[in-house]
Amino acid sequence: MAVYDTYMVDSIDGDVGQFKVENGQTIGNAFALLNYEDYPNESKEFIDEINSRGQVANEMYKLSRHREQMFASGFEAGMYIARFDENEELISFEFTDGTRKMLGYDGLEDLPNEFDSWVKTLIPEERDVLVKLFWDTVKIHRELPDISHAEYRMMKKDGSIIWVTGAGEFVRRENGSLEIYMGCYREVTAEHEKEEYLHIIEGVGKVFNFSIYIDAKTEKYRFISTNEYVNKVNVCENAFEFLKANVEYSVGAEYKSELLEWFDCSIILKELKEHGTVSKDFYSDMAGEWFKGIFLVGDYDEDGEIAHIIYGCQNINDTKKIEIENQKEILDKYNLLKSVSDIYYSMHEINLVHNTVTAYKSVGDVNRIVNRENGADLMMQRVMRVTAKPQYVKAALEFTDLVTLPERLKDKKAISAEFEGNNLGWFTATFITVETDDAGKPTKVIFTTNSIDEIKRKEENLIQQSNTDELTGAYNRRAYEEAIAEVTQSGIDDDFVYISVDVNGLKVVNDTIGHSAGDELIQGAYTCLNRTIGTYGRVFRTGGDEFVVLANVSGEQLTNALEALDLATERWTGNLVDNLSVSHGAVARREVSDLNIGDIAILADKRMYEAKNLYYNKQGIDRRGQRDAHIALCALYTKILKINITNDSYQIVNMDVSEQNAEKGFSDKISVWLRSFGETGQVHPDDLEEYLTKTNLTYLDDYFSSNKTSLHIFYRRKYDDGFKQVMMELIPANDYRDDDKNLFLYVKNIDA
Repeated sequence: MAVYDTYMVDSIDGDVGQFKVENGQTIGNAFALLNYEDYPNESKEFIDEINSRGQVANEMYKLSRHREQMFASGFEAGMYIARFDENEELISFEFTDGTRKMLGYDGLEDLPNEFDSWVKTLIPEERDVLVKLFWDTVKIHRELPDISHAEYRMMKKDGSIIWVTGAGEFVRRENGSLEIYMGCYREVTAEHEKEEYLHIIEGVGKVFNFSIYIDAKTEKYRFISTNEYVNKVNVCENAFEFLKANVEYSVGAEYKSELLEWFDCSIILKELKEHGTVSKDFYSDMAGEWFKGIFLVGDYDEDGEIAHIIYGCQNINDTKKIEIENQKEILDKYNLLKSVSDIYYSMHEINLVHNTVTAYKSVGDVNRIVNRENGADLMMQRVMRVTAKPQYVKAALEFTDLVTLPERLKDKKAISAEFEGNNLGWFTATFITVETDDAGKPTKVIFTTNSIDEIKRKEENLIQQSNTDELTGAYNRRAYEEAIAEVTQSGIDDDFVYISVDVNGLKVVNDTIGHSAGDELIQGAYTCLNRTIGTYGRVFRTGGDEFVVLANVSGEQLTNALEALDLATERWTGNLVDNLSVSHGAVARREVSDLNIGDIAILADKRMYEAKNLYYNKQGIDRRGQRDAHIALCALYTKILKINITNDSYQIVNMDVSEQNAEKGFSDKISVWLRSFGETGQVHPDDLEEYLTKTNLTYLDDYFSSNKTSLHIFYRRKYDDGFKQVMMELIPANDYRDDDKNLFLYVKNIDA
């Protein structure tokens, strides 16, 4: 039986290997592998031979372990041993204590004897490559020499990285299969850093045409690279004295004093601690060229203090010439802009990348803010808040937002906006593109402001004249159309009110007293409107004796204003006319939330005509033109009925004959007609329930008994080309009484 079949190594830790026999007996430096008592006497000689060979094997193992320990200790190295079976499958992987110590681990539990333990010591970005290399090496070990070398990085327990060099040895069986793959690690981080440092020094010599390496404590130095001008200066031990001697020999007069003062070790160390690198440009009379003197940190000592300094001198003649030309160009540009700025109220150059401002012209509050704020974005916000009137501040801040400006100004030469200022009056703010990036977005812009107050005032006067009625001073029809378009576009406010107003008896005055008297009546109507309801909105003269007021008021304000209007017209008297009366119809948004502005205007006109009829009825006047007004009113509605919900009857004021047929529920009772109209399919099924509920006479009786002034019912009714949206409006008639409820019923097609 082979020795390794009889006993096995339990651990490679410690200075002497220990073995275990099959029955678990531990043996030390001198032992009997087999006991005589366990075997027959005739086997004594055979047992002695086995024990002797076991003792030899133990001594050989002790010697091998001592050699390993001495080797690892002498080189401050660690080892690993990987064992393989007959099929070259890994069966164990072990580390020595030296390996664990080198990697900062404490004992077997901290870094177990496992292949995965080795894997986790590799740095993540190199892990897969090194693991693959290990297995590839095992796979082709027969083609490789017995000893191989490798150098790679490992990660210590604390996460720091070290360089290691390793020698690996293959131990093969007699049949050539791999039995053991063992290796020795040694840390070589310092050698690597030194090599990298040498590369840096070599690179410094190539970058600078003159450079030295300075000891920060002794101020002694050695050359890294030199040039013909430095070689002519007498060498001295102190680096800074040597640099000053170079200045005296070759540097231009205007730079000498500054450099001589700068070449002081304490000054340089302080600047290097703050900035990491410091430099100065100077001109060499000897060379006739520009140079940059640069101090760099060489390395640090164990206490973290700067140990060595590198000084290099770099030729910058070409770039300096370009810089000087650029500075001249910038100066010329600045002077040009200063001249151009005379036509502006303020003018600033803004660098959007660095968020900085250069003022070419800045006055008043703007000047104080520019000098106080560091960032262009903050400066711009403060300027707009101070300059623009409160109602324009929000828009001004949006326009001057430097975050969104690059996108808004992309591929454009300029953008402008107009605002009204507190002191400046109306002014124009403009961004002009100066420089752009590859995407066409501005990186540098000119921001200007310019007063346009005089122009704006003239413009407003012209607009006002074009929008003003010459006779009354009210807004004219053109202004009315613009206002309606604006409401249509922006939406109707919740407190919006449309008031239609008409002067009573104007035609009679024109025909009997004359048009001058009629004009006086129209002027009087505007005066009364403007002083009452006009305080809440705008008064428009839309026709001869027709006015419209667009206002924003609460319900209580509207009631009070209309009462004030009636009182003002009642008290009015003119030079040619003794009295004034107007009829008005008001529609508030809150009572007709589903109507558009056009339908609201129609409803207000209808109410105004009803008020006009009531006025003439009270006056007992059969006025001229009443028929025309009636025709105009009827044209707005497809059906007008006067109904009585007390006795369930109706009168037809206006209605097409085609509506009077059984298919549409026509009946002599209004209750039957309204109900049958829906039940015969004339009302859309989805709207039928609400329609039948609200047109029921009991519902109407209760509704108007609670002093309601109008009821609107919206539904879809059937036409030849399909269902269309209609509105039914019911309002109390002039002769409405609690015991005799007369209502007007209007139906209008409101489908767009």
